[in-house]
Amino acid sequence: MHDVPARHWQRLRRPGLDSAAQPALGQGGRPVERRSSPIARRGFCSHCGTPITLAYDGSEEIALHAGTLDRPEAFPPGYHYGVESRLAWADCGAGLPSGKTKERWDGA
Repeated sequence: MHDVPARHWQRLRRPGLDSAAQPALGQGGRPVERRSSPIARRGFCSHCGTPITLAYDGSEEIALHAGTLDRPEAFPPGYHYGVESRLAWADCGAGLPSGKTKERWDGA
């Protein structure tokens, strides 16, 4: 298993993308996948539209929103990612390694 990142992207703070308070796949089934940018795809619940996954082109990793897991406490973060967008009061995982977002495209 890979380390789980605590992601701090500003785009996740937009309305409807609050991963901490959303149910996932309430009706069961597979996420509906949509291209969210020129470099990534997102998976959404086919029933309610809740964002569930993020996958960058060319990567085998798939990020899951912690709020969509039945037991998110079983997956504590191992590092911070996207720290350039981190809120000053977001202090979860103090002392964990951190890094800036590497993935970019011209529209970013």
